[in-house]
Amino acid sequence: MMTCDAARPYLPLHPDAAEPPEVRDAVADHLCGCTACAAEWRRLQAAWDALGVWEDVRPAADFTASVRERIRSAARRRRVWAPMAAAAAVLLAVTTLFLVPPATGPGLSPVEIEIVRNLDLLDNYDMVSAMDLLDTGASVDDVAPVLDLMPTADAGPAPRKAKEY
Repeated sequence: MMTCDAARPYLPLHPDAAEPPEVRDAVADHLCGCTACAAEWRRLQAAWDALGVWEDVRPAADFTASVRERIRSAARRRRVWAPMAAAAAVLLAVTTLFLVPPATGPGLSPVEIEIVRNLDLLDNYDMVSAMDLLDTGASVDDVAPVLDLMPTADAGPAPRKAKEY
């Protein structure tokens, strides 16, 4: 007996005169025993029947000529507006050049420009200032509050964090 997977490719055209008789008989036997494939075959047959009542529509004899004429007239209308649109765009660009003042730049002083160049250094300003304190001979206890590495004597021990899992 034929399986559903083997029968499905034959369902759209079954029964087909080009099918070998043994395939046609095997598909027919499968459709008698399989309700799912039989339902699918009935849906396909209904679609074929609907296509059979479809009426052909013949276009008018001058249909092609009228479509070509509409395309030509639309192209002629576009050709009239294209140069005007291009001239308007050029006029707008020239007018904009004269009406809009030129950009003057950010107006930063040399000191501000230097600050902007060294922004990464400013991100770590606390660390840099602590290094300067070390160069002056300050102790680690003097530097720790700046860096927030160690708690101060009056703050007490640092609170312990609970483990997270």
